[in-house]
Amino acid sequence: MILKSLHLRNIRSYVDAKIDFPIGTTLLSGDIGSGKSTILHSIEFALFGLLRGMLSGDALLRGGSREGSVELCFLLDGKEVVVTRTLKRNKESVGQDAGSLLIDGALQPATAIEIKSKILEMLGYPSELLTKSKGLIFRYTVYTPQEEMKEILLGDAEARLGTLRKVFGMDRYKRIQDNSGILVRHLREERKKLEGYLLDWQEKQTQHSALREEHTALTPHVELTLSRSLSARETLAKAQDHARTLHEQHLAYLELKKQHDITEQTIRLLVQQTLSSEQEITHLRNTITTLESTVPVHDPSSIESAKLRSQELLASLAQKRKESLALNTQYATNQAHINASRTIQEQIRTIDNCPTCLQIVGPEHKQTIASEQEHIIIKHQEHLDRIKQTISSHQTDISILETEHAASITLIGELEKVSILYQNLNNAKERLGIILAQHNDAKQQSELLLSNLSKIREQMHGLDNLTQEIKSLHEHIAQLTIEERNASREHQTILVTREQLASRITILESELAKREAANTTSGALLRTTTWLEEHFVPLMGHIESHVLGTIHTEFSEHFCTWFGILIEDPTITTRLDETFTPIITQNGHDTEISFLSGGEKTSCALAYRLALNRVINDVVSTIKTKDLLILDEPTDGFSSEQLDNVRDVLDQLQLEQVLIVSHETKMESFAQSIIRITKEEGESRMRKGGAAPF
Repeated sequence: MILKSLHLRNIRSYVDAKIDFPIGTTLLSGDIGSGKSTILHSIEFALFGLLRGMLSGDALLRGGSREGSVELCFLLDGKEVVVTRTLKRNKESVGQDAGSLLIDGALQPATAIEIKSKILEMLGYPSELLTKSKGLIFRYTVYTPQEEMKEILLGDAEARLGTLRKVFGMDRYKRIQDNSGILVRHLREERKKLEGYLLDWQEKQTQHSALREEHTALTPHVELTLSRSLSARETLAKAQDHARTLHEQHLAYLELKKQHDITEQTIRLLVQQTLSSEQEITHLRNTITTLESTVPVHDPSSIESAKLRSQELLASLAQKRKESLALNTQYATNQAHINASRTIQEQIRTIDNCPTCLQIVGPEHKQTIASEQEHIIIKHQEHLDRIKQTISSHQTDISILETEHAASITLIGELEKVSILYQNLNNAKERLGIILAQHNDAKQQSELLLSNLSKIREQMHGLDNLTQEIKSLHEHIAQLTIEERNASREHQTILVTREQLASRITILESELAKREAANTTSGALLRTTTWLEEHFVPLMGHIESHVLGTIHTEFSEHFCTWFGILIEDPTITTRLDETFTPIITQNGHDTEISFLSGGEKTSCALAYRLALNRVINDVVSTIKTKDLLILDEPTDGFSSEQLDNVRDVLDQLQLEQVLIVSHETKMESFAQSIIRITKEEGESRMRKGGAAPF
């Protein structure tokens, strides 16, 4: 894996900046707080997203910004990969938003977890890191903050060993041994259950033999009771067939009786209807005779003409009333004009000065205004006289129209009474025709029903005694049913008994088979438990010790070599104990790391860090970040001579790409590329060497 470029937008002190990473050793130079470490955190964020407890969105997103993004471009297996992650601020915190992967020109939008899964797969990292907050392999092979490595060195030995087990994948052997112990305990418990299950095995076999003998003895009784049951069932079936025939005849008799009763009832109703219709016919004929002698000649068009004349009078009356209302309005308007002019005349006679200009109003001017208003009064008075005459004329017309309209309403009422009488006459004639037809139909229907009634009585003759015969047959069938039921119950009882025996035999055979299988399983469990305890668990411990010993040897060799190069003090030597804890020997005496100087502690941490990097890359063959190393302030407290020794260590690593964050100016002497970072007014900027910002 080789880094090519990093584009930051609203990340910490960076507003919008892009950095290109060359091959070889590159120094990120700048003062403390200028934004160097932000670049390293952004690389880690682009690859793995936010890390709980280590890398939060609030720590990355620039203050005051709603959203930001990191775009990292790198080469992997000859393909160019561009990963883009975004941050978005919500009400409570800053979280990851959807991003994308661009692999060899193919764009793949993806969620934060999908990007992490794909990156882990591409880098050859274990898939279980997907659900873990800490990416130990990346932190211990590519980028480890220097202070974090010091914490490992100065921390608890057991915790350090546990961490290294996880990094090298050695914890799997411990898990295998623990899980094997759990499995052994479980297998023993299962074997105890099986042994308890096998206690009644012999008893079950004895029960099985006894039940089979009893089942065989019942077979002759089954055949005998079956023969009795079939004979009783056949006799009962014949009696039931005869009963069904009698029932069908009885149903036919009941149906004829029902028809007979209905026909008699219908005939009685028709007779009553005939008598009633004769009375109504007489009444209708008398009514028609009376109406024909009293109803005058009726002309339907006279009512319509009277209604039309009434509507015309009503419309004329409404128009006259509307015109009268308009005349009253004109009258009131002219009267108002006259009153206004008289008011002006009264006011002009008593006024001395103009209320607007305050000039004196002379008699001539008063006379002029009074004359003008008098002319207006005369004009409107003439209008009033004419309007009074017109209003009087309209009142006369309205009175005449109202009288004529009332007369038309009276006429319409009289004509409608005649129309009703005429309609009653027509209805009586129509009803008489209907009643006469119904009367004739009833007489014909009565004659037909009387003929049918005679036929029904002939058919019913001879069927009156069926009820007694059916009753006697039902008593006989009841007795046969009891006999058949007893025979069937006896046969069924024997069958059930035999089936119960067969079922118990089947259950016992199943239980015996299960106990046979349980006995086999118990033996297999014993063999498995013995193999796990005596062979497998000791083997895992031996493999773990061998692998851990190999790692310890290689780790110790690299650590001691690079520690010696960085310190160059013959009085100080080091070694690793069985917990991978550095033991410092100074002037022949062991001392703790905490007693070393600042530069010596940093040398120890850097040597430990580089040794860890080398061993992990050798042990974990699948990872693809072996050509990349990132060092964050690796020389804190170093002397000038120690800084020169760092060059020798880096040359021994022979890595294709190394990024070093440092504010030591001497580091520039052996870096192939230098990127200077400055911060102006809260915004970080980058320059290559002494060139312009980019």
